[in-house]
Amino acid sequence: MLEPLLPSHADVIFGILDDPGLHTFIGGEPRTRDELARWIAAVAAGGPGDGGERWCNWVVRRRDDDEVVGTVQATIVGDEASIAWVTGSAFQGSGFAKEAAAAMAEWLRSQGGV
Repeated sequence: MLEPLLPSHADVIFGILDDPGLHTFIGGEPRTRDELARWIAAVAAGGPGDGGERWCNWVVRRRDDDEVVGTVQATIVGDEASIAWVTGSAFQGSGFAKEAAAAMAEWLRSQGGV
């Protein structure tokens, strides 16, 4: 299930992203809890405000127990979208990224022009 990313998700997302092993694959280093909260607040705002691009970010929840397993995001510029996802190390290999990315792509298509 996809749920719009909100500042209130900072604690649960921190638990997933505060994994140095995960960053071996996605690059960078884990953010501090405060840095992550600031990042979430910025991306939850929807974009830089100049109208040039729009940011859509969601947490990915497992259907059977609502546990957050990762995030997906789309950056929309004009009629094109770039998508990305992060699945927590403990949840990789279970198809969550594939299912979430497909759901996000379907949502983007339903918005028209993307």
